[in-house]
Amino acid sequence: MREVPGAPAAAADSWGFKTALVDSLHGFVNTLDWMILGLGSASIRARVIERFGVTDVAECYGSTDAGVVTITPVGVPPRAGSCGPPVPGVEVRIVDDAGRDLPPRTAGEIAVRSPSRMAAYFRDPDETA
Repeated sequence: MREVPGAPAAAADSWGFKTALVDSLHGFVNTLDWMILGLGSASIRARVIERFGVTDVAECYGSTDAGVVTITPVGVPPRAGSCGPPVPGVEVRIVDDAGRDLPPRTAGEIAVRSPSRMAAYFRDPDETA
């Protein structure tokens, strides 16, 4: 399996990455009561439910810079296109190029305030600025 950093979910799925990943985990699930699986840029909820017969799959949004930002609550029916509300202690806003709040369901930049958000790039003031 090749790594495709930042590959759109549709492209990754069309190349079989989600299927291969889920298939590679199948042998482990029979021995576990629970599992945490982290993936980037690909929703696999439906495939995990189908393959393993589980009922709860939590999806989250986060980044190296900000940590975990949102997570879908376990036991709550999923909403297409959503990765859940912010985790406790995290604030999320969707803003325009000038930093003004945008109305719900409007595309914009994700602004995050979090105690786990990094303050700077290590020894790289130019990238931090």
